[in-house]
Amino acid sequence: MTEITNFLSNIDLNSLITIFDIQIALAIVVIAFLIKGVVSRIIIGIVYKFTKNQKKARESEMYGPIKKMFVILAIYVGLRIIPKGERVAYIIDEIFKVVLIIFVTKFITTFVYSDSKYLKRLFKKPDTYKVNELFCKVLRAFIWLMSFFIITNELGYAEQINTLIAGLGFVSAIIALAAQELVKNLLSRSFNSYR
Repeated sequence: MTEITNFLSNIDLNSLITIFDIQIALAIVVIAFLIKGVVSRIIIGIVYKFTKNQKKARESEMYGPIKKMFVILAIYVGLRIIPKGERVAYIIDEIFKVVLIIFVTKFITTFVYSDSKYLKRLFKKPDTYKVNELFCKVLRAFIWLMSFFIITNELGYAEQINTLIAGLGFVSAIIALAAQELVKNLLSRSFNSYR
């Protein structure tokens, strides 16, 4: 009996709790990997009930990003469970914010392509109408640019980016004024040779 009490008194309770927390975190991540497809189909099924879409969940554009985001969320929750210092927790939170913004941006841009039924509904054109590919590329670029600005703001670099954008705007205005004569000559030559 004394051997058991000696053994139990030598166990460090904090390290035991830490090991238990790590096991819980790993279990959350493993379970997320196992059920990510099911959860994705349930979420898409709920969305499709509201939109009255008849397509299968695995054929959806949302299926891949939702599966990935579910796993990233499980990894984040698992990392938050493990005890660590405040600085490490802050870094984990910042990384998760950036990853979440990137996944939401990717999710939104999956709906912006030239044959998208969502854009066709927006423009109220018939199904045979194909939305201009250039417009879709510009819209996707604009969405990614907004995402970039949100990420820089979240990381605290907004002031430096604003200064950079102002400088680029000033430089581009100078280049545009300097190239004005060149562009005018090129356009007049192309129109004269076209006649």
